[in-house]
Amino acid sequence: MFGAYILLFQSHTEFTHFLWKQQIQPGKTVLDATAGRGLDTLFLAKLLFPNSSSRLIALDIQKDAIEATQSRLKTEGLLDGNNIEIIQQSHSDLRLFLKPNEASLITYNLGYLPGGNKSITTLLDSTKSSLISAKECLEESGMISITFYPGHPAGFIEKDMLIPWIFEWDPKAWAISRHSFALRESSPSVVIAQRKCEQ
Repeated sequence: MFGAYILLFQSHTEFTHFLWKQQIQPGKTVLDATAGRGLDTLFLAKLLFPNSSSRLIALDIQKDAIEATQSRLKTEGLLDGNNIEIIQQSHSDLRLFLKPNEASLITYNLGYLPGGNKSITTLLDSTKSSLISAKECLEESGMISITFYPGHPAGFIEKDMLIPWIFEWDPKAWAISRHSFALRESSPSVVIAQRKCEQ
């Protein structure tokens, strides 16, 4: 039919959630490195539970973010009886909570807390440190999902410095792709890095 078209994704969130659905299996360990207001944590919890062997960890450096995430999951009845840890901690410390080769998915939604203090943001050095740790904690075929927000100064620096660095990861060990919307000024960019299985 002339004039018809298929709109696959209207937002970066729809895109990442679609990929996470393909990646996550019951019984796996998932870490949300930047919990924020808990929307992604809730989405992940609904994919993982109920399954008694699943594990979900959500980190955020801000108390307001932790409280918002806890409240959101509690309202949905997901905190009781499930292996969910919501911890006030920097994403750069994720190795405190994961063993090597443990996680199936590690997600980052960079930037500042929506509705919070915009001067408190993720930063280049701590995010890079966290990603180095994430690589070590990912299982074979595991995925790292990173959403960059270049519309504010710290977010622009993270995007400008980290994406070229990620693209230098060993192509024999990693499959890496980038998604962004054209014709949208300061549009978020999503980078997906999937660890390849050893032959």
